[in-house]
Amino acid sequence: MHITRSKDTKRIEKKMVATFYTQRNDIIKGMETPVLLRDWPYLFEMCGMMAHFKELTAGHFMVAVDQTIVNGSVPNVVDALTLMFAAYYCLNISYPTELGGTLEFLQRCLFKINPDKGTTVERKASKKQQSVNPKVLSLITNIADFEWRE
Repeated sequence: MHITRSKDTKRIEKKMVATFYTQRNDIIKGMETPVLLRDWPYLFEMCGMMAHFKELTAGHFMVAVDQTIVNGSVPNVVDALTLMFAAYYCLNISYPTELGGTLEFLQRCLFKINPDKGTTVERKASKKQQSVNPKVLSLITNIADFEWRE
C-alpha cells in the first residue's frame, strides 16, 4: 500500500487502527526511528499519526498540574495548550527548567502573552535570572527578521 503511496486516508486509518498494538509494542521496545519509518511508514503521515494518537489517547488531551491530572478530557490541542498556560499563570507555577525555553517561546509568539520583564521559568540556584531567555529572544528576532524580508 505504501509503495504505491496511497492517499486513501480512510483505508490508512483503518489499517493503522488494526495494527495499533503491534505498532505500540515496537515503539515501547525502543525500535529506532529509521526502522519504525521502514516498518510503519504511514505512522509518519498525518492521517497515520493522528489515527495512532486517537487510539493512544481516546482522542482526548489531558492537562496535569504538579503530576495530577486536572482535566482528562480536553477535546483539542488548542484548548489543552490554553488550559495549560492558564494553569501556569493562575496557579503561579514556574515552567520546568528543561522545558522553559520552549514554553516561553510558545507563550510569547503563539499565545502573545508578553510580559515586559521576567520569565516563568524555574530558577536554577547557580544561574543569574534573565528577564527573558536570550535564546527565546534570539529566535523571536530571527523569525521577525525573516517575516520582514518576505
